[in-house]
Amino acid sequence: MGRLFPCEWEPFAGTVPAAERGGDLAAAYARLLADPYPQARAQAARQWCAWEDTHMSLTPGWAPNLSHRDPGSLDTAWHLHRAWPNSKLIVLNDAGHGGGGYTSELVGALDSFRTLP
Repeated sequence: MGRLFPCEWEPFAGTVPAAERGGDLAAAYARLLADPYPQARAQAARQWCAWEDTHMSLTPGWAPNLSHRDPGSLDTAWHLHRAWPNSKLIVLNDAGHGGGGYTSELVGALDSFRTLP
């Protein structure tokens, strides 16, 4: 996609340390998003979201979802969990876009509906 959007690719790739730019940018961003400094994490998140917004849709008139302006903390899920009797809140730190334990937790949650009265 960098060949299609070189102007937008440059700041995306440029956020990664120079030695890593020719390699696995997703892995480099994973490290940046886990950086101990909040400012570094925030910059990486903004650049990742800006890049995602660039190429997620080529539909004419599509407007990007500027979700990076609101970091989307867990408070909404927490408040819903507190308001919903007998709910179970599961936070998956490694799930991302479905990785890690996401699938097994989702299947388990759906299977649990079988036992509801």
